[in-house]
Amino acid sequence: MGDAEVKTVFEACVPRPEVLSGELHEATFAARLGDVVRGTADPVYADPIAFFNRTHPTEGLRTLLTEALGRVWGTNPMAAPVLRLETGFGGGKTHSLIALYHAACGRLPAEVLAHYVGGNAGVLRERARVAVVVGDDLNPVDGIRHPDGTVTYTPWGEIAYQLGGRVAYEMVRRSDEARVPGAIPWREIIGEGPVVILLDELAPYLRTLRTWRGKEALAGHLAPFLKTLLESVAASPRAVCVLTLAEASDAFGEETEELGQVLTQLIAELKAISGRIERILTPTSGEEEIASILVRQLFERVDTSCIPEIAAAYRAYFEEAQRQGAELPASALTPDYLRFLERSYPFHPELLVTLNRKVSTIPNFQRTRGALRLLARAIRRLWEIRPADAWLIHPHHLDLAWDPIVEDLTSRLDRPRYKEVVHADIASPVAEHPGFASDIDRAWQASGRRPFAKRAATAIFLHSLTRGAVVGARTEEVALACLAPGDDPALLSQALKELERRCWYLDYEGERWRFLTEPSLNKMVVDEMQYVGVTKGKQVLDERLRAIWQSGIFEVCRFPAEPAEIPDDAGKPKLAIIHYDAAAAREDEETPPLLVQRLFQEKGTVGEPRTFQNNVIFLVCDEAQKEEMIIKAREAEAVRRLADNPERQRLLTPEQRKRLQERKDESELQLRVAIHRAYRFLYYPSADALRSAAGLAREALPAQDQGEVKRDQSRVILDALRRLEKVYTGDDGPIAPELIKRWAWTHGSREMSVAETMRAFAMRRGLRILLDPRPLREGILQGIRRGLWVYYDPSEGRGYGGESPVPLVRLDGEAMLMEPELARERGIPIAGAEPQEERCPVCGEPAARCRCQPPPPPAPEETFEASGTAAQALQAIIDRMHDRHVAALAVLQLTVDGDGPEGVRELRSLGLAVPQLGPGQFRVEVSATGEFEGGSMRLEFRGPWERYKDLKDAVVSVLERASAAQVRARLDWRARDPLTPEGINQVRDALAHLIPGRVRITAEPSAGEVQES
Repeated sequence: MGDAEVKTVFEACVPRPEVLSGELHEATFAARLGDVVRGTADPVYADPIAFFNRTHPTEGLRTLLTEALGRVWGTNPMAAPVLRLETGFGGGKTHSLIALYHAACGRLPAEVLAHYVGGNAGVLRERARVAVVVGDDLNPVDGIRHPDGTVTYTPWGEIAYQLGGRVAYEMVRRSDEARVPGAIPWREIIGEGPVVILLDELAPYLRTLRTWRGKEALAGHLAPFLKTLLESVAASPRAVCVLTLAEASDAFGEETEELGQVLTQLIAELKAISGRIERILTPTSGEEEIASILVRQLFERVDTSCIPEIAAAYRAYFEEAQRQGAELPASALTPDYLRFLERSYPFHPELLVTLNRKVSTIPNFQRTRGALRLLARAIRRLWEIRPADAWLIHPHHLDLAWDPIVEDLTSRLDRPRYKEVVHADIASPVAEHPGFASDIDRAWQASGRRPFAKRAATAIFLHSLTRGAVVGARTEEVALACLAPGDDPALLSQALKELERRCWYLDYEGERWRFLTEPSLNKMVVDEMQYVGVTKGKQVLDERLRAIWQSGIFEVCRFPAEPAEIPDDAGKPKLAIIHYDAAAAREDEETPPLLVQRLFQEKGTVGEPRTFQNNVIFLVCDEAQKEEMIIKAREAEAVRRLADNPERQRLLTPEQRKRLQERKDESELQLRVAIHRAYRFLYYPSADALRSAAGLAREALPAQDQGEVKRDQSRVILDALRRLEKVYTGDDGPIAPELIKRWAWTHGSREMSVAETMRAFAMRRGLRILLDPRPLREGILQGIRRGLWVYYDPSEGRGYGGESPVPLVRLDGEAMLMEPELARERGIPIAGAEPQEERCPVCGEPAARCRCQPPPPPAPEETFEASGTAAQALQAIIDRMHDRHVAALAVLQLTVDGDGPEGVRELRSLGLAVPQLGPGQFRVEVSATGEFEGGSMRLEFRGPWERYKDLKDAVVSVLERASAAQVRARLDWRARDPLTPEGINQVRDALAHLIPGRVRITAEPSAGEVQES
């Protein structure tokens, strides 16, 4: 919605000059009936023409004038003689009494009065005699002195004097001076002519009587007075009595409630005698009439022709916002709300609803007077600021950055502590501390977003001033009060979250937002942070940094300051976490910090060039995020201190204690978020890096939200390196043998050690980092099967070629890869190659048919056995599988034995091996003896692994303390799936490091697998 479509309030409305100038005096709002009667009121009330020019003909006011004047003029004989006004907001009871007073006194032209009483106005009627009694003005102790010297003390004395002067007063003098009504001749005083008696809030008078020492009993005479007065009024055909009572919740609540009960009882008694006695009226019937009253009082002119377009624009926007997921009340899309919006113009309906139903519950708000004063100031401020999107006057247009409005809503309402709430959380007159909502909006506007924080905070603040059980605003109420055509509802949701995170006094208990005068947990945390210095904050931060990145995928080097602190080898790749104070990076600088360059290029302590540059990566802090990370560390420590301090806990409510514990977890999570947002620059070796970057390229890690930070952060780095195709992992396929030979072999060489091949990947920046040796090992095996090279391990004394069984490729020994021709030249025997047929030297027949030799030995049993290191023994098992044409094994049996500490280590290693093997059934047999000072021990165990694993640590611990020990242990593993040579190869990787000593392995082929070779 824009200027070309509809008008803003500045184009369609003209406020009264005194509103814009700020010259709307306090007297303008302070309507006092007694001052009007005495002629001392402000002209806007004392002048009948001026008064009615500013008075909107509400339904309640028109009914009052029609009923009262119809009875005293005789045009409506059936009108009720007693009218009771209930307190209402805007154009209330006092305003209504002043209107009736002017009309009854005959001081108003008929054409003006016609707008309020219709056909009953007719020609100018005879003026009525009017008596006005205001409870605040009565003085039963000193009396009220009149110009002719008469002094009255009671309501009946005042009424008699005002209706008939000194003559009528003399009839009641004794009763008045005695403060006892007695037998007052009301029929004679009222007479037959038109009479209007206005009784405005007698509760203060009743309170005065009750507190008059020694005269308390006089209070009991007020009810008899009212009874005889109302009987006489009801009996006179042209007399009417109008009574008003304040709400029972005001300062005179007890007296008000008592008078209400008295009146109800009296009226019931009168009804038994006569017919229609009383009518109860509400001066205003709802927010729609309130809008008309306020417009009449505050605006000189309002162009109503633009209202339909504005209402239609809001309706269309609400529908679209709801489709976008905005939380809006269902009622906002109904035709009734659209009509409400039109009738409330230029005020937003939610502004009127909030003032009428929430703020007006505060007695000091003084209803009409408070609303007019508050809105007059709001309009003046709004016309000074003139925001471009003011299609209606919203609740947030009560600018809490302007002190007069804040005063109206705090000090005037006996809410002085709320001023601190406004200044801290919403808007402050101190530029250096603008209030959290204003600070949020300032940052949003700087980034090109529309501000919503102050809007939302102002709406919530108005809802927070109420008295009663329902304090605060639901999210949909805040949205309805704040959103206007052209707004993005998602920004409002973000603003509420940001307010909840930062404000000191804002509270959200899951259903309603509200401002409290007691500091929230946010304020407590901020106060505690004053005692958590930067030094302590950095200590906490360093602890978290050390804990977040654990060695696993990478060997983590935390906070290296010298090259020697990062090992230079071809082992597990190194991840160096650079301390944020040692070096940090900027978004606009691709070149690594100088410290990172030095750590990457050098090794040791004497500045030698680093050999294995392709085996180290660096994680560096973003300079722009460093400060926020430290703040979050201080906040987390402050929350921890509060949550873990029993003394502080006792000062909190159970709900606060619960939320503080939740805040503790949340602050730790936010610290992790801050750390991962700060440590976002990954530097990795690259042959394509610029020379100025010293061989390092940079990748910015993706931003993580709170739902992701619990991931292993090494995984985040791994994912980034995978996207960059910079790593080989265990999930990758084999490295093509041709690429291995091209990349890793020395140019022109016919052979290369396997270890050097692996080291080449850790040295050359153009290669991928080898995170898992499996792709290289599988690539070597492919090269063997395809005849590109022969794998030769000198410790076995034979090589493996295309026709050989699958070898256990060792990457860290003396094994070599060589061209097949070179292996033949060196006479290296190849496992599995077809041997030349052996013949008997005596008969010349093939050995298989020779009769000169003894018969061949019987076929071996269906088990294979081998011993040595785990790698050696398993390779022998694979060789025998190849020779016997066995495709898979069903059972592996591992046996270890030894004396002293070596035997105990073998026993511990066997226990550690089980979780590394595949699924299946495990059985353990352990036999151990130990000698101790003063005794000995013998242990025998046979049973399933599930029973032994609960005992193994205790058994090993006891044997470690023995002066002498002997251990023999056996593990039987019946695999769930048959073990192929490839599977045994993986078992070898697991056992090679866990069981470094000698082991005996017995293998049982799967059923039907054994064949003679």
